Amino acid sequence: MLHSRELFPRTISRAMPDKFVHTTKHIANLEMQEMTMMNGVDDKIKHNNNNHTNNNPNEHDEEEEELSFFGSEMFEEPKDFRPPTPPPQTLTVVLTPTLHFSVNLIGEHSLWAHCLWNSSRCISKWFTAGNTANAIVRPNANSTSIDLVANPPQPDYPIIHTNEHLGDQSLIAPIIAGKSVMELGAGGALPSMTCLFLGAKRVLCTDYPEKKLLDYTEQTFIDNFGREQYDQLVQEGTVEIRGHLWGNEEQLKQRNDCIYDELGRFVRRDAQNGAETMTKASKDTTEKFDIIILSDLIFNTSTHWEMMTTVRSCSIPEHTEIYLTYSHHRPHKKQQELKAFVEAKYLGIEFELLFIEKYPPMFPDDPYPLEEREKVWMWRGKVKKEEEE
Repeated sequence: MLHSRELFPRTISRAMPDKFVHTTKHIANLEMQEMTMMNGVDDKIKHNNNNHTNNNPNEHDEEEEELSFFGSEMFEEPKDFRPPTPPPQTLTVVLTPTLHFSVNLIGEHSLWAHCLWNSSRCISKWFTAGNTANAIVRPNANSTSIDLVANPPQPDYPIIHTNEHLGDQSLIAPIIAGKSVMELGAGGALPSMTCLFLGAKRVLCTDYPEKKLLDYTEQTFIDNFGREQYDQLVQEGTVEIRGHLWGNEEQLKQRNDCIYDELGRFVRRDAQNGAETMTKASKDTTEKFDIIILSDLIFNTSTHWEMMTTVRSCSIPEHTEIYLTYSHHRPHKKQQELKAFVEAKYLGIEFELLFIEKYPPMFPDDPYPLEEREKVWMWRGKVKKEEEE
């Protein structure tokens, strides 16, 4: 994975607010304590091993006996001991009585791409409710063939908190029609499809660069918009499914066969003339977007920096709206997950909480506190302009 801390040296060197410095120091101290504890355990084991002598040559070494015991066939797993990997599945998501999507999900995946997250449902329904009246709605192949009795529309789950400083404004969804949208870690791509349906000018749907995973995403678009319309949208450059490893700017460069405006946003596909028509933006720059969607991604705590680096690279300062939505499915890892905001702050990205919506938990049988797992958090962020030196 391409590490990108060197991409924004001026931004990183800016002084951070004390609370973020303290947060970073606290995390570092905790890590140091863990390392010290583990080193102490290792030293004790080494000391015991060095002092261990076998005075009786006929006596079996207990450790060897234990290893031999656990290595016996008695502890080999039976053929069907573990449950099989869940097969791929197709879920029906009914956002409104007249709009539903079929979402194809890969079988169990290390990046949890086999799940359709509550946050994806939440942001898709929110966008739909706030845009349908004004949107340039594209035909949906599934829009009239749904049994609403067997597949009732998604309920309006309760909003349990809003930003008091924003008031009612915190619940107003952004206008999607005519906007350029990028989704990271899309998986089932419900938010991306919703934006395409609502008239987005450009939808770049990205996920981990694994062919099988991307094939499922593409088939989901085909199933919902029809092969003919999907091919036309791809030809126009309106929709694109692309593999992207977070932090790798090379995978997000502007295309040679498209025209972009002076801010780096997609204008139109121009396959005939190609790069010669790109008079407003250099083909060597990263494509920029009006809206960026991050839906239930902060659980991957080891890649916060790379994720936020991609967001920073594809944002227009003070313009691009970044929607970060998630649930704490593992509340005991909440502190680690919230480090995403620390990394974002380093890169000049500031977030404000819009609202919290209460959903049924994704994993109802998990032992963690229900009141934490049922919350879907919705944040909006922007990249701040760098201060001129």
